[in-house]
Amino acid sequence: MKRLKKINKQTRELFIKKGTVPFFILCMAIIMLGTVVSLRSADEVMHKVARGDNLWDISKQYDVSVNAIKRVNNISKPDSLKVGQNIRIPLDMSARFNESSKEMKKDIIHTIDYGDTLWELSLLYEVPLKTIKKVNNIWNTKKLKVGQKIIIPNVSFYGSEFCITPHKEKKKDISHTIISGDSLWYISQMYNVPVEKIVRANKISRSKVLKKDQEIKVPNAQYLKPKIPIYASNKWKYIIIHHSATDIGNALCFNRAHIRRGFVSGLGYHFVIDNGTKGKKNGQIEVSPRWIKQQNGAHCKASAMNFKAIGVCLVGNFNSDKVSKDQMESLVYIVSTLKDYYNIPARRILGHGNVRKAHTECPGKRFPWKEFKRQLMLYERTKEKK
Repeated sequence: MKRLKKINKQTRELFIKKGTVPFFILCMAIIMLGTVVSLRSADEVMHKVARGDNLWDISKQYDVSVNAIKRVNNISKPDSLKVGQNIRIPLDMSARFNESSKEMKKDIIHTIDYGDTLWELSLLYEVPLKTIKKVNNIWNTKKLKVGQKIIIPNVSFYGSEFCITPHKEKKKDISHTIISGDSLWYISQMYNVPVEKIVRANKISRSKVLKKDQEIKVPNAQYLKPKIPIYASNKWKYIIIHHSATDIGNALCFNRAHIRRGFVSGLGYHFVIDNGTKGKKNGQIEVSPRWIKQQNGAHCKASAMNFKAIGVCLVGNFNSDKVSKDQMESLVYIVSTLKDYYNIPARRILGHGNVRKAHTECPGKRFPWKEFKRQLMLYERTKEKK
C-alpha cells in the first residue's frame, strides 16, 4: 500500500506543477474540443449576412426552412438581419421535416395579386393565418400591396404543388358503351383516337347512327379529360354537387334507374364523375344528354334548382367513403370550366344538402369541402398564370 502511494505521489509531481498544464492533458483537451467542433459543424454552419441577403434566400441556399433558421438564432423579425451578422444554419434533417408528419415541408414565397387576402392564402396553402401574419410581421392586412412578396412557411408538398394535368398512361384497346348524345367525334376526342381508326376497328361508316347501350371498340385509347361542351345560355346560375350514395355505378346505370323512377328524359344529372366501377375509369367524366340538349335538370327540386342549376354527380357514398384523388381532380376541372364561362360565383357552388329546403345529407358527411375549395382556388390561380 505504501509503495502504491509513493508511485502516485511521483506521478502527480511529474504531471502537475504549479502554473502549468500537463502536455498530455492539453492534447486530450484539444482532441475532445476538435471532436465537439466537428460534431457541431456536422449539424450546422455559420453564414455571414451580405448586402441584400434575406431569410428566404438564405433558406433556399442551404435547403433549410426559414422557421428553422429563426428558431436556432432567436430571430423574431425576418427583416432584422444586418450586414456582417453571423447566423447559424441548422443542417440536421429534423429541421427540414415536420416531426408530426412524413410529408416534407418547405417555405415558399407568394407574390400578392389583385384580390388576395391572407385568409385565402392560409386556406390555399393549409397554413394557419396567425402563422403567416407572424412570419411576415403583418398585422394590418389592409396594407397588402399587389406585387408584394410574403413568406408562406411549412407548406406541405402535396398542398403547394398540386396541379391538375391530364392523365398520361399507356394506351390500350378499350370498349366504350354508347349513351345518349355520344358521337364518333366526341368519343375520338375523349380517348385521343382519330375517328377513322374507330371506324375501321368497328367496321362501320362515319355516318353510322350509334345506338344507346351499343358497345364499340376504341383502339389504342388514352383516356383524357373530355372537352366539356359549352353552350351559350343565361339560365345557369348555380352548380349543385351530388353523390350517388352507391358504391358502384356509371351514367348508364343511373339513366336506367331514373327512367324507372319516372324521369321521362332519363339521367337527371348533367355530368357524372365515375369511381372506376362498371367499366369506367376512376375520375372519368360522362356528359349527360340533358347537358348536350341544354335541358333542365332532375337532380334538385328544392328552391327550383332544376331550372337554374347544373347538376354534377360523383359516383360513391361519401357518408362512409372518401372522394378519390382522380374524382377530385375531375370535379375541380368541371366546376372551374363551368364557373368561369357562366360567371357563377363561388358562393353558388353548393352541395345538394346546402340548398334551402333540401332535406338530405348529399353529397355526404365526409365530402371534403375545405379541400375542394382549396384545390379549386389553386387550379384557377394556375390557369391565370398560363
